[in-house]
Amino acid sequence: MSGHTWVVKNKDQAEAFGKWIAEQERSGKEYTYTIKEMTRSELQNAALHAMFRRLAQGLNDAGYDMRSEDIIKKDLPWTDHSIKEFLFKPMIAQLHNVKSTTKLTSDQLGEAVEALFRAIASRTGVTVPFTIKDRESL
Repeated sequence: MSGHTWVVKNKDQAEAFGKWIAEQERSGKEYTYTIKEMTRSELQNAALHAMFRRLAQGLNDAGYDMRSEDIIKKDLPWTDHSIKEFLFKPMIAQLHNVKSTTKLTSDQLGEAVEALFRAIASRTGVTVPFTIKDRESL
């Protein structure tokens, strides 16, 4: 099964998408269309996970595993997924009353990442670079 993704941000893109749908119908192809509101771009998502990976590596390198009392108690090394699930999602729930990162605006996402990095740094001394590229991507 092949997939198609359309990002529609303006009138021209909307018209192109409508034209494509009409062409598919004329050719006899059937599709199911799902429309979802964009909350962040693929670039923002990639930047978020890259920062989580760097934070995970920093915590692991400093000897903090998931059972560390300063963070949470699980006898596992950190991964970008565990950073997101055990640290970032509780942070966004507290800050913005949402359960999913897809519900955050770009500003909320940046605020939550900065809050998480500050909290980890104050508890563990582990810091990871928050680059200009990261900030621009969020």
